[in-house]
Formats: sequence, C-alpha cells, structure tokens
Amino acid sequence: MKLKTLGSTGIEVPSIVFGTSALGNLFTALDPSVKQEIVAESIRYTQPQTFFDSAGKYGAGLALESLGAALNALGVPKDQVVVSNKLGWVRSPLLGDEPQFEKGVWRDLKHDAVQKISYNGILECFEEGNELLQGYSTQLASVHDPDEYLAQAKTEEEEKALFEDILEAYRALEDLKKQGLVKGIGVGAKD
Repeated sequence: MKLKTLGSTGIEVPSIVFGTSALGNLFTALDPSVKQEIVAESIRYTQPQTFFDSAGKYGAGLALESLGAALNALGVPKDQVVVSNKLGWVRSPLLGDEPQFEKGVWRDLKHDAVQKISYNGILECFEEGNELLQGYSTQLASVHDPDEYLAQAKTEEEEKALFEDILEAYRALEDLKKQGLVKGIGVGAKD
C-alpha cells in the first residue's frame, strides 16, 4: 500500500486508518483470538505501515490493551505501527454491573473510566495509554471529547473554568510534542 506523510509529523501512513473501539467490546464482547485476527487482517492489508486510532475511553482502556496484546502476539515490529490515542479518559474501578460512562454500549468490562481533561490528566492518560499498549507507543495524541466536557457547564463561570482545563490539556500535549514523546497533536471531537 502506498504511504503518504502525515502533515509535518514525518510519519508515513497508509490511506486507511483502523478504529479500535470494537477491541474495547463496543456493543459485543469479542474473544481475544478474534481481536487478534482483526489486528492481523488490518496489518495484512496495509503493510508496511498500519495506522490505528484508539482512546482510553474505548472499553475503559480495553481497546488499547487488546491492541497491544495482539501486536505483541503477532510480533509486529514497533516501527510498522502508528497509534493515535485520544486522551482524556483513564481507568477507574468498576463499582457496579456496567461502567458509568456511555451506559449500555460496552460489554463485559472489568473497569470503568473517568474523564480527566487538565494538564496532569492528559499526562496521566498518555502514560496509562502507553502502559496498556504493552511496549508500543502513541505517536499522535489528541484531547478526546473537549466539546462534551465543555457542554457540561451549567453556568458561564463553569464554562470558563472548563475551557481553562481544555487549554491546560493542550499545553500538556504541546509539552509532550516538545519532548519528542509524540510527533503530532490534535482534537477528537464530535462538535
């Protein structure tokens, strides 16, 4: 597959990006062997470079964890994988039968997730994401759902405070980029 350079990142990517929400048990719980087959087929069709889009929110980190496990099991060289991770959610203990975020869409999760949009929250999300990837790393990072975060404000003062959190989240992304820990930064939003 032909590769093209992604903006000014220097990263070569195929024209196809594979989303990983299904690896996080979105709507159905997949067996780990099925998840590995999905990753293997994604790689087969995009060699020599495969691009995965993920997020700590997907299955409360299960998508990242499943992706890392599959890549390791398949022995995929780290330089043949690009991971984009939308940051803003970290794992938390599962206290009931189902997670409290996006109720009704995730299946058989062992964790919940909480939103952490702030300078330190983004750094925590970044570190957790790389741990879940089990030796693979995030090359592209973005703030996930800043629009939803801002929409929860009930007053103008709350909106200003939440917007400051978002600005601090982007300051964290900028610092990650300056440190060479990621090559590109962006936004993952619906609005």
